[in-house]
Amino acid sequence: MALAGILAAAKDELICDLAETYGIYDMQALPVSRLAVLACGLRQNSRVFQKLMGYKAPLDMIIQAMMLDRLNVLTWLNTADAVKGKNRPEAIAPSLMGLDQSKDKDKAMVFATPEDFMAAWNSGDS
Repeated sequence: MALAGILAAAKDELICDLAETYGIYDMQALPVSRLAVLACGLRQNSRVFQKLMGYKAPLDMIIQAMMLDRLNVLTWLNTADAVKGKNRPEAIAPSLMGLDQSKDKDKAMVFATPEDFMAAWNSGDS
């Protein structure tokens, strides 16, 4: 994304990141080319990156939530509910990433046999 796009979308976050990371409190005193280089050099856990990606939590927290989601599914797979396909645990990470899980089309589909998969594939119910 160009510097103008970053400034339009996340100016306050960029100001805060430049102050914290580089000790720059007046970004208008810098040439645009220098400002662009410094903005590109910010880490993935910076406020501006988080804002531009739409994340509602820092990247390390999202990764931890993903690990918890996988652990919850592995634990669930050893239950009677999993055999019946009921009460699958809800994932936490997508909500932290700003993804809407309320849409049925985004839900994972599970098939008992390859024939069930092919029938769903051919009917277009995906």
